[in-house]
Amino acid sequence: MAEELKICLPKADFDANFIAKCALNSTFEDEMNLVTQLQLVCQKGTKIFLELYTFRSCARALPNVIDSKAQEAIFEVLRPHMRKLKVLNEFALNTTVLISSNIQKLTIQDNCTKVIPDILLSSFIDVIDVLVKLNQLNDIKSGLRNDFSVAFQHVQDSLQDAAIVSNDIQSLQEFLGSSTHPKGFVFNLLRYNIHNVKHFEQVLCLMLKHILSHLDHQLYVGSEDKHKLLRVIPYLLLILDKDGNGKANTFKGNKKKLNNIVKVLRRYPVVPTYADMTLNPSSILADSSFSSLISPADTLPSNFDLAALHNQIHTDYDKYLLRLASQDTQKPELLYNVVLDGIILLSEWKSSLLQYIAWKYQHSVSNDRLARLGANLSAPSVEYERVTKYNYSVQEWTALIDVIRCIKSLVATLQQTFSQAHIFKSLQQAIYQKVQIYCQHSLLPVLHHADKKKHAALKSLIELRNLAADWVKFDPNDYKLGRSDRTLSEINNRSVGPTHSQLQKLRTHTQALFDKRGTMKASWGILSGNIDSDITVLKSFYYESFFYAKILHVDSILDDISDCSDLWFREFYLELTKCIQFPIEISMPWMLMEHVLTKPSIGYDSLLFLLDIYNDAADRSLRTLEQQFLYDEVEAEANLCFEQLVFLLSDRVYMHFKNIGASSLLENSFNTVSLLKKFEYVLRQNHISVLGRYIDLNQLITDHVLASITKDLETSIHRLETGNLTLLVELDWQLRVLEATHNALTKYLNLPSFQELQKEVYENRLVSIIEAELINNMLPQYELSWNLMEFRCPEEPNDVKYDNQLFGSQFRSAFEQRLRPFRGVFGQQHLLSMLRLHSKCEICSIVSSLTKSLEDKVHDVLPLCINALISAIPPCKLPKFLYKTEGCFGYFEGKLKPVLDDEDLKSHIFQCFRMVGNTLALIYFMNEVIAGQTLFDSKVTSAFALKNIPLDMFSCALQSLEKKLTSSGFIERWNSSNYAGGYGHAWSALEFIICCHEQIGDGIGIAGTTVIHFLNQRHMSSLLSFTHHVLSVHASESSPSEASALATRAASFIATASRRKHLSLLWYDILEY
Repeated sequence: MAEELKICLPKADFDANFIAKCALNSTFEDEMNLVTQLQLVCQKGTKIFLELYTFRSCARALPNVIDSKAQEAIFEVLRPHMRKLKVLNEFALNTTVLISSNIQKLTIQDNCTKVIPDILLSSFIDVIDVLVKLNQLNDIKSGLRNDFSVAFQHVQDSLQDAAIVSNDIQSLQEFLGSSTHPKGFVFNLLRYNIHNVKHFEQVLCLMLKHILSHLDHQLYVGSEDKHKLLRVIPYLLLILDKDGNGKANTFKGNKKKLNNIVKVLRRYPVVPTYADMTLNPSSILADSSFSSLISPADTLPSNFDLAALHNQIHTDYDKYLLRLASQDTQKPELLYNVVLDGIILLSEWKSSLLQYIAWKYQHSVSNDRLARLGANLSAPSVEYERVTKYNYSVQEWTALIDVIRCIKSLVATLQQTFSQAHIFKSLQQAIYQKVQIYCQHSLLPVLHHADKKKHAALKSLIELRNLAADWVKFDPNDYKLGRSDRTLSEINNRSVGPTHSQLQKLRTHTQALFDKRGTMKASWGILSGNIDSDITVLKSFYYESFFYAKILHVDSILDDISDCSDLWFREFYLELTKCIQFPIEISMPWMLMEHVLTKPSIGYDSLLFLLDIYNDAADRSLRTLEQQFLYDEVEAEANLCFEQLVFLLSDRVYMHFKNIGASSLLENSFNTVSLLKKFEYVLRQNHISVLGRYIDLNQLITDHVLASITKDLETSIHRLETGNLTLLVELDWQLRVLEATHNALTKYLNLPSFQELQKEVYENRLVSIIEAELINNMLPQYELSWNLMEFRCPEEPNDVKYDNQLFGSQFRSAFEQRLRPFRGVFGQQHLLSMLRLHSKCEICSIVSSLTKSLEDKVHDVLPLCINALISAIPPCKLPKFLYKTEGCFGYFEGKLKPVLDDEDLKSHIFQCFRMVGNTLALIYFMNEVIAGQTLFDSKVTSAFALKNIPLDMFSCALQSLEKKLTSSGFIERWNSSNYAGGYGHAWSALEFIICCHEQIGDGIGIAGTTVIHFLNQRHMSSLLSFTHHVLSVHASESSPSEASALATRAASFIATASRRKHLSLLWYDILEY
């Protein structure tokens, strides 16, 4: 059997730096090796910086101990943190030596005219920036020194490796508290090493030139790329300034370059460092010879004023979305331009956001202003509140929110766009075409000129061309042809972007072609006559190709831009204030969300973008900072914030829709509320992401709104329970508003029917409340006004202050004005509300209870009242007409004086008769209202009405009352021929008495008349009635009486008696109908 041949290949290494190194030729091999080394150093330094930024002192949490074992235990706890200090110290020493040594290599005679690639200068700047940040962090982290002193306070000599530890302590003491440089040790170490290099100014000036070029041409993507350049500038100037006494002569012959640098520093007076750390260039250069050129800025620069910039940002956002939506994805080049413009816009917005926050960190609020704003100056967190909570105006909060919303919204839109495979292929195709056009077409004139002059640069140009050219048909001599004879080659239509190594070599060699230094300098001679056009071609590709790699890694770029976790991290201020953590009330994300909830002009869709800040902070805590405790803090605050947000948001949503429901029930003049679209976005969210969990926000809002509706239903009926029946109209309108609110909400929320909710809360409570209130309060005490069809409360109604929750927040006064006439009375509107709130069965149940109460009253109480009244009335005859009105009235008044003066007797008798009369009148009114409603409804249903209509409620009540009077023996007892000692005589006296009281109500008269009707004594009562006799005497008189007190009382009696007589006649007609 033949042996199987196996070929073992080593595992591929796809490290980008390795690929770039292998791809480039020996021309820049040393530089690329150094770039790789510097990038590794930069990564290591960044990791150290992040570890130290999140470092929190343990010294304050450790007890003071004397026991040696306890001290050693404390040392073992702190020793890992001390190792971090040692790592930082070693990194600072090694890195500064690495930078100075390589700067020295670049300044030796052989390399002075050699091209220094921009990628190498960028790597130097990256490393210097890391050192600058570590220098700043080392100065502000006092916890490092505290832990160091505690760790080695007593245990140094007792350690096993005491000699090694002693050396470490000595070096760390110098590092943490240098006698020569107590502040800025890392930077001063760098400056000292660089100053030992001859002609170091050349390389540093190239770095400054590189920075200015990148800033001028906006060759950066993301805020960190831009701010890194700005952070390094003042430190490079400090190094160039040598000893700080103005001995630097670097810019003596080049004032223009210095002016450009000064303009940049003045334009950016504050630069963000990391999260809540900032850098002030004017403070850094305060002791240098450049201090006079850069003065501290106290006024907010226009390019920092986010409150002024956010309108333009919002306008650009809207325009870009329209442009993106209308872009034809089948045109790769146009799509590439749209995407690139979007990333540039996002970079500028993010930079503006962080710069504005950095300005606020640098310019805090004074104590006087804090006191005026009500801040607690003794609070531990006051220094953080000074730069956050009390440092922003309403307009500034709004601007922050709007910019964050624009950034995150546009990033989400672009990410959704790139999720489509054909979109990303189009971008790759566009970049491919641009590279091929440059290699195959744009370089042709440059090659032709170099070939024509027989210049050595031709070889580099050909090599550059061949590096990335993808030929359909290759003609190696096409550049030798003149313009008229030249034919541009065909370019493939591929969706393959260039590799990292190809882009790096293309850009490096392109730079070498137009750079003024090195061996390529001679190429300027061969381009004479065509210098401007050829250099323009080379520079144009060089600047444009900077973004190719960014577009090919657009996902990571967008993630970085969308990350707004800097708003949450506050380790610097925690260190400054010695606080463990700040409360949620002064956390920036929560303050932003709270501002959205309190300002109706801001769309609620911003809340979800602000909530995403916690996702950003959690992601950075785990993936970048690699600190579990930070994630735990983010998670705790996010959970608390989300619960509070859902509660407040649900309350705002419910109140808004309640305003809509209330406005729909008012006249057009009040209808000023419209459904704002700002609610629709959040109400349609059913899977928002919070720390990796997908939450149904719609369902949470539904639960809260449902609880609010139930609470309002409970509150409405509770008001009726604790009040009186005059609030029944208010209850009706509350339920109407709630029902209208419910109907508006059901478009967005899955709610049970309103009838189900009402039934669940009310059950039979409303019927029981109305029955009890009618029988125990209204009917015995309220005064009936027949003409107005209403019952008046004997007490003045209180001035009710309506809670905002009842009728919404915008229409409280409108409903208060509408419901004020129904306060203190129970009339036709109350009856209509009662009918609306109850079913027919419930109405019948109420009437049945009233009838039962009426029967009990006439059976148990009425006979006692009649007997008491008869026993108090003396025998009396009708006086003659010759005594006139005053005489007759005075006669009866005198006879009935014992009863008139007996308030206790009158109150009992009045209450009994009032109860009977009010009950009969109420049932009659209810019957009339139902009849009117039935008549209205019959216009539609008359063709289907039943022919045998049952008796109405009032007739049934009368029949039940008559049966009760008959069965109890009342009619038999009081229907006596002896009128003088019977009910008729008693009613005659009572009728006279009530006519003497104008405000006593019509219920007593209705009760007495009803009993007369059932006793069949109407005509006898009319003939022998005291009241009717006085009216007859008054009617027979032709001239008015003389003025006297008696005449005044008689006149008032006549007016009341006339009205009551008319009511009695009307009531008799109703009873006899």
